[in-house]
Amino acid sequence: MKKNRSPQFIASVMAICVILWMASGLLFSSDKSEVAEEKVEKALFRVRAMRSQAQLITRETKVNARTVADREVTVRAELGGQVVSTGVERGSPIREGQLIASLEKRDRAARLAQASAVIRQRMLELESARKLAGMGLKSQSELASAEAELESAKAEEELAKLDMERTSIVAPFDGMLVDRYVEKGDYLSIGTEVAKVADLDPIVVKGFLTEREIEGTHTGMKASATLSTGETIEGIISYISPEAETQSRMYQVEMDSPNSDGAIRSGITAELIVPHEETYAHFISPAHVLLSDSGVVGLMLAEEDGSTHFSPINIVNSSSSGLWVDGLPRSTIIVTTGKDFIAAGQVVELVFGEDGEQSQDATEADAALPIAE
Repeated sequence: MKKNRSPQFIASVMAICVILWMASGLLFSSDKSEVAEEKVEKALFRVRAMRSQAQLITRETKVNARTVADREVTVRAELGGQVVSTGVERGSPIREGQLIASLEKRDRAARLAQASAVIRQRMLELESARKLAGMGLKSQSELASAEAELESAKAEEELAKLDMERTSIVAPFDGMLVDRYVEKGDYLSIGTEVAKVADLDPIVVKGFLTEREIEGTHTGMKASATLSTGETIEGIISYISPEAETQSRMYQVEMDSPNSDGAIRSGITAELIVPHEETYAHFISPAHVLLSDSGVVGLMLAEEDGSTHFSPINIVNSSSSGLWVDGLPRSTIIVTTGKDFIAAGQVVELVFGEDGEQSQDATEADAALPIAE
């Protein structure tokens, strides 16, 4: 005869079954979660990156410029006449006072001699007038008239001397005779252009800075320029325009550089380099730069755990080999290859080259691939 089981026993058995069923569900659920996490981890994109340490550099502004003479004048004839001879050839060095061209003197020498003779006569007349005035035979007005006639004669002599000097057209300062526009036999009128003289020592490098670039720039500061010939020259900022150009809103800046031998010519294309304050900056390749959807220039940075974020940058200096940028932490990780395939905030796997640097031959295709299962 079978025994009846008590309700308490049946309830206990059912409770045990429920507990075992729940425990098994948690176990399997944990296993599935681990599998899902493993799949997520395996789905991370692989990107190449480099560790970058900021260096202390001098911020520079580089602008297009050209060389010009320190001063340049057009020499003109101050009186009319025929050219009887020429001096220094164009393109040659010339000293202050050196002959460029000579005009015919005609009657000017005779006029000067006549003026000198009149002065001697007026001096004798004045001496006689003084003696007679002392004897009461000449009035004071007559004496004053004699003195005035002497002064007038002296003025005439000075004018005659000046006319004689003006027949010789000379250089106003040391420099180069850029060009001569007259030859022997030409007839000149007053104001006729005779020659152009330029002073190339110092040579001036002229450029223009924007409103932002002009801040911190002042006369007397050191600067440099790279000429189209490949030569680099140094000098000081000698002039900064007090007002901007009407159209461009840029300020003219000039740098003076020694040029005693005249080797640097006027009109050479150059790049003017104006140094500013020191700053910490990172050196990167232009290929590392990104443009955000809002048009902001920056870099994709990463943390050691692979999380990424976009960081705006400011270009401090540039060269043919790369860019110096600031606005970043002193030490950071820069995503160099694969950055175009990820979004800010995405977690990625970082792959570094030797010594944590980017491999130079890395490509976008082989860098941004998911890890194979």
